Amino acid sequence: MESSFSNPYIQRVAGESNEYVGDTCTYGGIIEKAMYFFLVTFIGIGAFLFMQMHQPYVTYILIGAGVVGIIAPLLSYLVPKAIPILGTFFGFAQGYIIGYSCVEFSKGYSGVVPLAIIITFSAVIIMGVLYGSGIVKVDQKFKAIISALFLTSFVFGGVVFISSFFTSQLTSMFNKNGIVAIVASVLTLIVSVLNLAVDFDNITIGVDSGFSKNHEWTLAFGIITSIILIFLKVLKLVYQLVGDDDE
Repeated sequence: MESSFSNPYIQRVAGESNEYVGDTCTYGGIIEKAMYFFLVTFIGIGAFLFMQMHQPYVTYILIGAGVVGIIAPLLSYLVPKAIPILGTFFGFAQGYIIGYSCVEFSKGYSGVVPLAIIITFSAVIIMGVLYGSGIVKVDQKFKAIISALFLTSFVFGGVVFISSFFTSQLTSMFNKNGIVAIVASVLTLIVSVLNLAVDFDNITIGVDSGFSKNHEWTLAFGIITSIILIFLKVLKLVYQLVGDDDE
């Protein structure tokens, strides 16, 4: 059974769970914990809306939120037992970033936020149906391809970000409304949506293999992280397609 898991942490969890006797993961428990992370994210959005009244601090908190958004997932892999705490910080930080992004993108197109919400949850539902019906089959090859594509997009995004400290050429190319930027956004969005199938498969494995109940936090954190990432990518893409680039 263990050989079917491509994710190193899932392999480790599977090894632990084979000897585990006690309460195990359930779909209901995972949903409850996912809803908790959603709630924390909404609180983060509310925090940004409140902090708008204190402009000098908005940028500093935004930078801090970005740092937390990078560090928390890395630490959660190294210290999985801390995911309830790390996930809370991550959700709040991402909520703050979402609040900022929604306000900024809405300046170019007032309908960008509701449209992004509809597209995001439509993508989640459609991918769930495709996975549940067996149309999208998640095996080792699928996971390897998605992991490689995700890593490539992550590294490239990091290169673009670092280059922004030295030149604006790459950031201008990929953050504006040109064809190159739109194609890049579409491709990274497709990879993120396909990664949902991997999350669904991990959840199925967790429940069917009898992972300990504590691992519900890990599985819930994984799916919420993916949904947040998809929403931010959809938000940017919708703005690129219909927003006013002069704003």
